[in-house]
Amino acid sequence: MSAQREADLELDAERLLADAVEQSAGLSDFGEGYRENLDALLDMYRSTARLSAAGRKSTRRRLLSLLKNRLQIARALERAPEIRARKLARPMYIVGLPRTGTSALFNLLACDAASRPLLYWEGLHPEPGPPVAPGEIDPRLLATRADLERAYAKNPEFRAVHHVRADGPEECVALLSHTLGSVQMGVEPMISPYREYFERQDQRANYRYYADLLRLLDSQRPGRRWLLKSPAHLWALAPLVEQFPDA
Repeated sequence: MSAQREADLELDAERLLADAVEQSAGLSDFGEGYRENLDALLDMYRSTARLSAAGRKSTRRRLLSLLKNRLQIARALERAPEIRARKLARPMYIVGLPRTGTSALFNLLACDAASRPLLYWEGLHPEPGPPVAPGEIDPRLLATRADLERAYAKNPEFRAVHHVRADGPEECVALLSHTLGSVQMGVEPMISPYREYFERQDQRANYRYYADLLRLLDSQRPGRRWLLKSPAHLWALAPLVEQFPDA
């Protein structure tokens, strides 16, 4: 196996962090509260997840993307610290269990002009993007749309299970994944030892970061009232309400 091939499959924290810095023009601040989460995830991926070579490569690519986003997010918050004090008034949350019609309700409520739903591509890219001229589309939205089409082409049955539009309302799991300590990152398939780590974890730090991501998005594309949804919030209702007491 070539050295580059081995690097693509390597799930080592120091190597991931170094690669993220190298690919981000030397940015080095990832923000707070992520390292223990990252180490717990990598422990699970290496020890019990039994990932194939393709699985290791896609997992590494996903983690690297999240870490590079965190570098951009930390720089944005450092440049504009007032974002953290930004008020999001009375956000509305849907927190029903999976497969109970929450997506249908979410999409229905998103039709209200007063609603500001989280969009799928924004969950993947809360960090400030490149300047976009009036009338132009953010290139990250276009890339997300192309990725979705490729994914549906590979697995057309999934479109019927959970249809996603790049610019459509979507739940918070992608946004929460930037904490590296969310349900979706490892506990949904109930894989140890991440499951046990997650169950004893204090979610307040993760939700402080999540709230900052929402404020960062609101500073870029504000809305009258945020509309948000995810069963993942059921694990952290108290920390959620601590961040947004009028939710």
